Amino acid sequence: MVVTGVFVMKMATDMVEAFPVVPQGIEMPTSLKDLKGRRITMAKTIRQCSVFSETDHCSSCGPENPTGQKGNTKWVECAKCKRWYHPTCMAMSDEEWEKEEVALKWNCGLC
Repeated sequence: MVVTGVFVMKMATDMVEAFPVVPQGIEMPTSLKDLKGRRITMAKTIRQCSVFSETDHCSSCGPENPTGQKGNTKWVECAKCKRWYHPTCMAMSDEEWEKEEVALKWNCGLC
């Protein structure tokens, strides 16, 4: 398992928060559970700071329409975070999309 990105992000965060002082030590738990939690927190923070409108753009790929698709676009909303996604970006078949559209209980991968 590669976790270098988690350590780099932690170091960068600590440097920015301590600026202009250089931190003398950066402490970070290294258990797989702690690293997984930090990775999820980072992903959620990045998603929350995204510059596109989650009601007009896919929270996975960004554009209003999936690549190569024009016209009416199908959407699926995450029941927890309320972000919208193209079903094709979530590898969701038409049958799965119709089922989720009716049930209104689908959760994205981050939730």
